[in-house]
Amino acid sequence: FTFNCGQLPRSGCGAGSASVTAANAIGNGPAANANGTASVAGSEPVPQTPLPAGGRQHVTSDNYDEDPVGTRVLDLSPAADWARFDGTCTLHHQVNSGTVRTQTIACNATSVSVANSAPLRRTANHRVWFTATSNLGTATSATYSYATFGDMCTVKNGQICP
Repeated sequence: FTFNCGQLPRSGCGAGSASVTAANAIGNGPAANANGTASVAGSEPVPQTPLPAGGRQHVTSDNYDEDPVGTRVLDLSPAADWARFDGTCTLHHQVNSGTVRTQTIACNATSVSVANSAPLRRTANHRVWFTATSNLGTATSATYSYATFGDMCTVKNGQICP
């Protein structure tokens, strides 16, 4: 019989009771009863991997494929505490002031691809950052910024736009 006491420091589970009756081919034995209050052993928190330190840059370089609507590979070098973090790591990517797109990545990833986008003949400003999240909270990396320029033209109605 197990109580799940949670993972907060000095948390108690409250009172509980259990009754056990042994049984075999001959028959049932007497019931044994137990009552008590369960708590986290020693009233200390369950050990967890601490959050990595925030504010550090993960992106070391990027590889632009000259296509403003293609992909860009970002080379990453997460610090050791990020690389060994066992919570959830997420990439956040925002273009101009648009929607922030997210994707879960391995905390020890050394590269990631992000979609490029740039409106025709306009600059798109990209921002990329990473978060590490667990029940202890969230740590946020430094933001990496780059720009793309939409100098490619799309085909409309069989015509290449001017």
